[in-house]
Amino acid sequence: MNSLIYGSGFGLYGYLPAIYGFSSKVYLNKKYKAFFNSRNELAKFESKIIWYIDINKTIHKIDYLIIAKRPRDQSRIIKSLLKKKNKIKHFFLEKPISSTPKKSSELLKIFYIKKINYSVGFLFKYTNWSKLIKN
Repeated sequence: MNSLIYGSGFGLYGYLPAIYGFSSKVYLNKKYKAFFNSRNELAKFESKIIWYIDINKTIHKIDYLIIAKRPRDQSRIIKSLLKKKNKIKHFFLEKPISSTPKKSSELLKIFYIKKINYSVGFLFKYTNWSKLIKN
């Protein structure tokens, strides 16, 4: 399984350690390299990193896509990638999915129609209704 991470902040110090174990390769944009190199704790993950420049030349190699960007950017990225031929099996997304509920619903509808799997990172543990979900 090959993964691609969009986002150099939490994408690298949060998602990279989380997906490293099940990814054969992790694709990162070359523009993140300086940030990656500035974080000593990330050095242990370097062996699986493939630095790319052009997403259009890389997208067909990706099974899992992790997006750690602002909602507006995330929405734009998703729409752009869904127009390209790819083999993405799962999108890992930040919350909210888009900048408005309407735009989020539109994206979810596209996922449903195209039968695309997705996950949205959210911790329910600290909400006052987490017990209802657990039950």
